Amino acid sequence: MSVSCTKEQIQREAWLLYFNRVLYEKGVIGEQEYRRMKAKITAETRGRGR
Repeated sequence: MSVSCTKEQIQREAWLLYFNRVLYEKGVIGEQEYRRMKAKITAETRGRGR
């Protein structure tokens, strides 16, 4: 993905981060999984070079 994000990409990231946080808070996933998924979500949207 390019460095500039579209509105849809930003919305998608926000929803994924929200659901990731909810799963963590509900105890469905542990802290390690939470952090790993958060890193993957942000890397996908913002690009690995940032």
